[in-house]
Amino acid sequence: GRGGPGGRGGGQAATPPTPPMQRAAADTTPIKSRDEWKRKVMALVDEWLELKSEEEAELTFTELRPRGKPGEAADNMVEFALEKVMENCKNDGERLGVAQLLIIMINSGNLAPVNFDGPVYMSAVEYLSDLVIDIPTIFSNLAIVLAELIKIDVVELPKLRAQCEKAPWFAEDKSPAVKLFEAITAKLKAISATSDQIGNAQTITVQMAGM
Repeated sequence: GRGGPGGRGGGQAATPPTPPMQRAAADTTPIKSRDEWKRKVMALVDEWLELKSEEEAELTFTELRPRGKPGEAADNMVEFALEKVMENCKNDGERLGVAQLLIIMINSGNLAPVNFDGPVYMSAVEYLSDLVIDIPTIFSNLAIVLAELIKIDVVELPKLRAQCEKAPWFAEDKSPAVKLFEAITAKLKAISATSDQIGNAQTITVQMAGM
């Protein structure tokens, strides 16, 4: 009979090579609760901080997206990533890592500036005066990420100011807003943002302090 590799006389047919990364079939069950979104996003962020694999992070996010309404995965990604930055990161290196992940997601088209509007307010600005009681470093924690996003024009300074001014604490105590913008100004200088961005942040800080 015909011998040789793959021929009938050649013994067992060769098994196809195993792909290097075997992923389980994606779960397509709709995500219904904020708690579940939080768990999924925190797991994605933790995996990123451990592996620093852009491919894995984007793949995981792509699998989450169809499990929610349009835009829901992106909004939750920003909100809970910021929550981690404020409350659960071990150090500034991890906070910068979360900023890098958000920027990767922006550059790949998974996140857009619109996904930062509501989540920045809901996760950070709305409860800033309460958060500072439990997390004294909240302003510098947030500034590490917000400055990176301001530098690439994803978060806009005037919009962030407007969010502070509509926060429930602002009428009684403007100091959280002033301290946040002071921290953002310092970080913008540290990461060589444009002179316009630094100047605008400084101007807002002075104006708020004088209100």
